[in-house]
Amino acid sequence: MSNLRKLDDSALLGLIEDMVEDSPDFIFELSTLADALFEDLWFLAGKRHDYDLLGDILVDEQWALRHHLESENAAEFTDLLESLIWRSIPAEFRSDAEFGAKVDGLFEDIRLNFRVSDYFSLTGTLQMLIWFCLEAKATSRSQPIVISDSTVTIGRHTSISFVRTLRIPEDGKTYPLPAGFGRLPIYRVADYANKVPAKWLEDGGFFIPLYQREALYLEFGGADWRPTILKVAVGRVNAVTGKPFDEQIRRFSQDYVVIPDQQWLDGINKGNGVVGQFVAMPLGKGYTVEEQVTDEAKHGGFQLMAYDSKTGRFPDEDPAIRRKKDADYLKRHPKPIELPKLPPLSPPVEETTLKEESHGLFSAPAAPQPSGLKEVGSEESSGSQILYSPRKQGASAGWALSSPVKQARALPQVVEMGIAAGGAIEQKIVVDKYGAESWDENTATSICIHIVNSEVFEAITGQKPPETPISAYSYKKRGIPWFSNYDESVPGLAGAKAFQFIKSVFQIDRKRGIDKQSSVPGLEVPQEQIRRIQVPTIPERVASLRESARASFDKESYESCIRESTWLLDLSPNDAFALLMRANSYIRLGQYDLADMDATAVLQRDPRHIDAYLVRAYANLSSGWWIQAAKDAGAVLGLSPTNQRAKDLFNRALKSTPK
Repeated sequence: MSNLRKLDDSALLGLIEDMVEDSPDFIFELSTLADALFEDLWFLAGKRHDYDLLGDILVDEQWALRHHLESENAAEFTDLLESLIWRSIPAEFRSDAEFGAKVDGLFEDIRLNFRVSDYFSLTGTLQMLIWFCLEAKATSRSQPIVISDSTVTIGRHTSISFVRTLRIPEDGKTYPLPAGFGRLPIYRVADYANKVPAKWLEDGGFFIPLYQREALYLEFGGADWRPTILKVAVGRVNAVTGKPFDEQIRRFSQDYVVIPDQQWLDGINKGNGVVGQFVAMPLGKGYTVEEQVTDEAKHGGFQLMAYDSKTGRFPDEDPAIRRKKDADYLKRHPKPIELPKLPPLSPPVEETTLKEESHGLFSAPAAPQPSGLKEVGSEESSGSQILYSPRKQGASAGWALSSPVKQARALPQVVEMGIAAGGAIEQKIVVDKYGAESWDENTATSICIHIVNSEVFEAITGQKPPETPISAYSYKKRGIPWFSNYDESVPGLAGAKAFQFIKSVFQIDRKRGIDKQSSVPGLEVPQEQIRRIQVPTIPERVASLRESARASFDKESYESCIRESTWLLDLSPNDAFALLMRANSYIRLGQYDLADMDATAVLQRDPRHIDAYLVRAYANLSSGWWIQAAKDAGAVLGLSPTNQRAKDLFNRALKSTPK
């Protein structure tokens, strides 16, 4: 059953009638009606980013639509407007019978209004059409949620774990990524319905145990070939932007992380490649980010919202598996499969800035392991030894879960904890290279993660809390390594303005005169103790961006192609492939001057580049520079006399040139 929001047609018509009555000089001029229609259509395109193609189609069809309306060509106007609407609406609406019936009915009314020259009713019907498209909401397609091995999996391609870690010092320094000390166990609120607060049952979700002043980070997992996005909030304050937590995906304001591009999130986004560490503190004491931003202590914990990609944006199957299937098919069938080829790529860029080591769990030069310290996955990692996990996805150790215990004592008065800001950690919020238009708002799936301290945990579950977290002194004494995956070539988001004035736990302690023993002593981190996590080399990133830019272009995601080509040019200036991919995308979006500039940049480096001449010829022809278009097409014919595209462009330019 469709979940379309209903529009009160009579109420809307009443408003229009009131508007006309209040304006005695109101005259129906078709040019004015056209202006109002286009203003409403552009308003719709701006408000509903899921109407992906509406803006592009308006650029192409606006003149024709206006001409048919002002010339009273009823059939042509209605058919063109109907085509425009159906071409731009989200795919899920096209298969929605109720939506289709409503739109078809409105267009029948438009045809009737036009035939009888009832422009008053035509105005109202057009308004109803725009508002119906604006308010339409497709049936929600929430993704399944599975808990396994101390990991939350949402849908098929998004996994989240909560990992204990060292609380770093708050001494003004910026620290590398500390090691993980095991995934926190995750418990369903519903399994302890008779023990948890009533508000938890309303919110649903899960809970995790943490000690007061203990730190943690979020670890993400996903598929490179099928990325997803996740909004993360602390006390319903978005951890990326500092703004209120909501479902909307904003086209020009990224408030989410992209998975698996973002492997971890250690804290709130303070900008300049730095986050303020997540530290658990009790609600109502003034420490949490929620209280400092909103002046309230209502929610605590984490709130997560996961989104899948739009249908067709990314593969539904691992390309490696697909290639194997194709190879198996070729073995059984002698006729080869013709696969599309990419344009020739420019020579690989020499790596000049990054020198990475390749690590397995740790494949850095072997150093003697300090006594009492064992890496997760190593043999005999038990007894009094400390288990730690390197920053590698899937490598974190978790505590064993036991079944719910029915007998438990009463809950203490302070039940839930929130997230405060700790020390500074070097970490970027990776920019979304795919674009907001890639994500399906209708797949929004939210979960609430409550945080409880050791006393409350035992009262709810009847289980003993985990061991106390490791201290900075023990971390240093045992020689546990630090980690870094910081990459200057990867763009990061700007910091949240709301977080620039957030006080850390230590700053609040100091202001209140709390014992200095609660603070974490400063640490010196030798460079040799920082393990470099493998990141793509520049040639690898260049190759990856070329592939993704071409894939975006083939899927008609031209804005994504422009964004990826621009990043490619940051790594490989004057790359002909990137310039021409971007130029072709500009042409598809009607931005011919920008296409001309990119093609010219290629020709300045290679005056015999045929594709660049063809792109520039097309851009000039489309923008009315017919003589220049003819010159560019003629230049191609001088280099390749049989080039059919050049012949076609040359002939079109000659026909368009005034005699």
